[in-house]
Amino acid sequence: MSSLSALSTSPPGRNAEAPGARPPLAEVWTTVAGRRIFARINAQAAPPEQPPIVLVHGLGVSGRYLVPTARLLAAHYPVYLPDLPGFGRSAKAGGYHGIQELADLLLAWMDTWQLDRAVLLGNSLGCQIIAHAAARHPERIAAAILTNPTVDPASLPTARILTRFLRAIPHEPLSLAAIVACDYLTAGPLRMARSGVSMLRDRVQTRLPQMPMPTLVVRGEHDSIVSRAWAQEVTSLLPNGRLVELPGGCHGICYDAAPQLAATVCAFLERCLPSAPGATQACARTSPAQ
Repeated sequence: MSSLSALSTSPPGRNAEAPGARPPLAEVWTTVAGRRIFARINAQAAPPEQPPIVLVHGLGVSGRYLVPTARLLAAHYPVYLPDLPGFGRSAKAGGYHGIQELADLLLAWMDTWQLDRAVLLGNSLGCQIIAHAAARHPERIAAAILTNPTVDPASLPTARILTRFLRAIPHEPLSLAAIVACDYLTAGPLRMARSGVSMLRDRVQTRLPQMPMPTLVVRGEHDSIVSRAWAQEVTSLLPNGRLVELPGGCHGICYDAAPQLAATVCAFLERCLPSAPGATQACARTSPAQ
């Protein structure tokens, strides 16, 4: 486990990216276990030697807020961004899915794209889903990136989590708040409530030691939901973990700090995966912040 470090030190911009500046993401549908799943993938072919990256969204939302990071990475890696079953544009049929079932469905969805092994990048609750998948099927995950991983035990009980969530709002752009509000309404109050309970009951601490793959933990400096102490604890529990804090970032760093996050991910993958050469400088060149 490495201590707090900075693979990327540029302050995050408040605007995710300029429209049309990155490769387009194709909208596709697949059926997994009878459920129609919507996803965005990069339509432009990435270099064949680069590992595929699957992005996993957080609680109640869709993959929309991950698009800025996905589009930046799509210039250099094959990128896959699904809406998990029950959220976003994916089917709501089939009942409620707990974290373990979502992890299994994610791996089954990867099978439909013949992704035997991929890099998984999650945000918030998406990190818990990745931890479940990695603990049971570590051979499927080449590396993991956990951005602002939940649940921080210091944020319990629920009332304290809500307080931390409200404290995070002023640091996030209004455009992200609009996306989140729309996705919450699409998911519906019952699914939101049941997903929240599942998130709070899950003890990700028990699964982190079962993740042998190289794992990068990324925390936004101003994230009031995930404390620095918790990010450090998450990293210490990982057999092969490294922690990076993005200056100025908040909980939604996949949206409002996308250029810095993408550059950090490229640097990490080039360092830990021999099959991911040459992406770091390219990510830096294509970052709007450069």
